Amino acid sequence: MNKSIIAIAVSSTLLAACGGSDDNNQLPVLVADSAVTLNGDAVSIDALANDTDPDGDALTISAVGVPDVGEAAIINNEIVYTPTALAMGEVSFSYDVTDGENTVSSTITITNQQSVSISSIATDAPLANSEVSALDAGGNVIASVQAGADGRFTLPITVSAAPGDLILNAVGTEEQAHVTLSSRVGDFTTMRNISIENNTDELNSDLFPAGKITHLSTAMDVLYSEYKENGGEGSFDTFASEVDFEKVLGLASFIKVLADNSEFSVPEGMSTLSFFTGSLVDALSTIRKYVDSMGLLNEDGTYDEAYVEAINAARAETLEDESLQQNYADTVIAGAVFATYYHSEQQAGKGMTAYTFNADGSGAKTSAENAFNIYSDEFNWSVVDGNLVIDELDYTRNANLVFLDEEIYSRYEQGVVNEIGSYAREYDIIYWETERTTINERMELLTQSGGHALAVLTTTIELSITPMDNIQDKPTFTTTYETTSDVKYTDTTASTFAVTEEDLLASPWVFAYQGSYTYDKDYLNEDERTEVGILNDQFTFKDDNTFTSLVFGVQGTWQLNDGVIDIELGDMSFTVTPFKAQNNFVLALYEFDNDGVAIKYTGDMHAMDYELAEDFSIESSLPNVWMSSYNEARFVDGVPLPDDLFAYYFESDGTAGRVYSPSEESYFVGDRELYNFQWTADGNEVNIIGLRENSAFTFNREYTWKLLGSKREGVVTILEMQSNKVDYTDDSDNLVFNILPRLSFTFTINLEEQYPELWENTDLGSLNAPDISLSYTSELITR
Repeated sequence: MNKSIIAIAVSSTLLAACGGSDDNNQLPVLVADSAVTLNGDAVSIDALANDTDPDGDALTISAVGVPDVGEAAIINNEIVYTPTALAMGEVSFSYDVTDGENTVSSTITITNQQSVSISSIATDAPLANSEVSALDAGGNVIASVQAGADGRFTLPITVSAAPGDLILNAVGTEEQAHVTLSSRVGDFTTMRNISIENNTDELNSDLFPAGKITHLSTAMDVLYSEYKENGGEGSFDTFASEVDFEKVLGLASFIKVLADNSEFSVPEGMSTLSFFTGSLVDALSTIRKYVDSMGLLNEDGTYDEAYVEAINAARAETLEDESLQQNYADTVIAGAVFATYYHSEQQAGKGMTAYTFNADGSGAKTSAENAFNIYSDEFNWSVVDGNLVIDELDYTRNANLVFLDEEIYSRYEQGVVNEIGSYAREYDIIYWETERTTINERMELLTQSGGHALAVLTTTIELSITPMDNIQDKPTFTTTYETTSDVKYTDTTASTFAVTEEDLLASPWVFAYQGSYTYDKDYLNEDERTEVGILNDQFTFKDDNTFTSLVFGVQGTWQLNDGVIDIELGDMSFTVTPFKAQNNFVLALYEFDNDGVAIKYTGDMHAMDYELAEDFSIESSLPNVWMSSYNEARFVDGVPLPDDLFAYYFESDGTAGRVYSPSEESYFVGDRELYNFQWTADGNEVNIIGLRENSAFTFNREYTWKLLGSKREGVVTILEMQSNKVDYTDDSDNLVFNILPRLSFTFTINLEEQYPELWENTDLGSLNAPDISLSYTSELITR
């Protein structure tokens, strides 16, 4: 009998441990629980609050499961759940409850939410009382709020699942009902990281500039949508780091015209945003079609003056709008290097200014625009009211033999202008010496992405003019004035762009470096043969760290270290730091030593990853010509304006000629007979020789084109160099005009097909330029 009692007792204990009960103790009754967390904060769940025990026994949480995200713990008979910092979505886990004898399990479901508020502005003028919405990656509205009369808003965004990249929209009301602006603000998680780093849940315009909804941000949105529609695969951040800011500013100016100018109304049923997103063609074509419908497109395809004035006014207002501007910070500027740049569709300007900002508030502005304009100007910098101020500059530009013109007079007050005029008349002054000294500069930041920025540059200049005549006690008239322009730059220390060794070895590259070139021409004297400045040259890199120069035909050495290319070529050495992909080329910061002073400037690099077709021939006869003014020309529907066309043709008999349209004339002229041009070809090198002789002078001209490749049908990339000399028969100084090797693009065009009216007016029998005076200002000499 005792053995039976012991067995029964053991059995009861085992049943209780497994959640069973005897007839006298009922199981606890549990109800599943739920809770919500916000922004990674822990939450305490009183799980027992809705749990009961039929017998009235005290309940205790005895165990808690392990959640997939975050941690759960039992503290003071409650469950404390701590999510990860950026946790989103639902997570469930179990918990056990005991009444002392029986144990029962239930579930807790946590909804992890993240929230951030964007406190910014919807502005064009501004966008008063607009409806501001946040759209997720699927285009769903996840938050909305009404902006105030000043366009300012605070938009709380709370999500429980990652919404992806967000877009902010602002829709105008009443008189601004036609205005819709947008801003791609990026990934929500990135926004939360910014708020965590700054210990705030509200992102203002300083912490989060992308929160501003403006015509600039709308232009970026439209261009990115166009990029994606054309097969672009990069993220918005990648696109924003490569976009042409000039296109952004131009498109933004047009959007502002539509928004603010009643003379340029948005088509019925459209907004300033849907005007583009609903179009079947690209933004530029959409604009041209609209301008044409307004009757503001001239016969030659150029824009009417009324439209140009409206666009220029909108552009100026954009640059001056303080509400668009972002703030610079000392911590960002210290140690930065700003490489400024401008570019056309095919290539960038050479020798552009670079700013180096030292941590101690000093710095240097350097440039190498030409051999006469290599300089390093030291300065002090500071950030004042969010603007970058560059002080104590002293770079001076001098010019002699200057005729006073409207631009110079406009810098002085009227009383001083009258005084200058009286003095000039009294002493019969013709020539003046001008001196312009840059005093300081101020940059106001408009937009930036990945170190790439667009800013407004205000420059304070001191102008002095002094008569050049030999007069005692001659006066100097001095004034100070400001100029304002937009400037594009990249902080090269913040750019993540890089060119790899594989990139360099994959194809030849064209660089733009400071060097010298000697022209071996019999008609040039020794002191006339060598030119110094920035020249283009093609390097073919090898994996043994040597390369071959196309221009000099010799080898150099190279190294790639931490994104910087070190180049040694003869007695020249320089470094190249690529920092931005732009169109089909790369922008880069060049640096060389100039008598112990480091000179930095912006240039470009071109991967020559294309070749000429095997059957390529440059031979051509009128009306087929090779246009050589591609870089500077303005195009309408893919065709250059007649005034911008300057072209060559190469006859099979070895003669050559050049064709252009005189300004404001409706026909073509040429200079084949004037210069007796002859041409020869040796492989991929074309040589053009011209000679003009008369009793007054002998004019020698020689051009060399090194044909590098054809990146698309009919367009050829060339390295061009020129040697020109006018040798006068009298005592006049000879005129020498040599052009260092430069990158150029030429393409074939049929004059008769593209310009039928001009071609019809052209007398082929006398297709010759008029006799011209020879001077540095002569267009035909500088071509």
